[in-house]
Amino acid sequence: MILRHVKAALRLVRVENCALIIVLSAVGGLVARHSPSYWRLSVSSLCMAAILGFGNSINDLIDIDIDRIGKPWRPLPAGTVSKRFAIALALSLGVIALLSGAVIGLLYVVIVTVMLIASWLYSVRLKSTVAVGNVVVALLSGLTVVMGSVSVAGGVSRSGFVAVCVFLMILSTEFEKAVEDIEADGANGVHTIAHAVPSALQRPFMMAVALIYCLYVATFIPQGYAVNPGLLIGMSSPAVVQLTVLLIDRSEVSKTAGKAARLGKAMWPIAIVSLLLAIWR
Repeated sequence: MILRHVKAALRLVRVENCALIIVLSAVGGLVARHSPSYWRLSVSSLCMAAILGFGNSINDLIDIDIDRIGKPWRPLPAGTVSKRFAIALALSLGVIALLSGAVIGLLYVVIVTVMLIASWLYSVRLKSTVAVGNVVVALLSGLTVVMGSVSVAGGVSRSGFVAVCVFLMILSTEFEKAVEDIEADGANGVHTIAHAVPSALQRPFMMAVALIYCLYVATFIPQGYAVNPGLLIGMSSPAVVQLTVLLIDRSEVSKTAGKAARLGKAMWPIAIVSLLLAIWR
């Protein structure tokens, strides 16, 4: 019974995404200082992971009817755990985020509070807005990098470029996920950016967003960092993979979008390591 609930909790919070957020927070601290306070950086990473887990748990609670259509394998629609369990998990993660943020400092915990509120608003209100919800998710992801920097350097320092890269990377994936989920969202009255963009333009639209990321990465060259072609390719790899899938795969656009999102996401570790190697010198 306990093991079942632990597995369900890990699935609710999207443990693989939480692991990525921990890495992003760490990257923010590492690019800010060559010798950061690893204790503070660890607390910051825990805090950011707790915020994401909180947001994912709330999202699954709100989207339970949508997931019954589009993603019936998730813990709540599958009946693996109860709504009460998901609520308790979300509240616990929210408390962990606030307590760990308070350890770092007053300004930090204020920003953490705003991030928790934004995560909640996304699920209950912003997801049904055209693009606003997607932008909020991407902003929260980019802010994770900045918060890692704030925890050890007291400011943005050199983490700004990485934060914008993460913002664009997540934004591209968010748009692809919206197209993938268009049928389930529409059946439950949720209208996203995918419903606002005509079906004939959805593929070019997703490609344009991925291309913007590649163009932004190219601006890294004149900033004075020692960047070689290999690192640039690594930094651009998620968008390159997404563009390739969107160009080559001619199946139904919603299926292609889902494939592009998953394969692009698989390249994130390469992009993050490349960004760290390029800046942390």
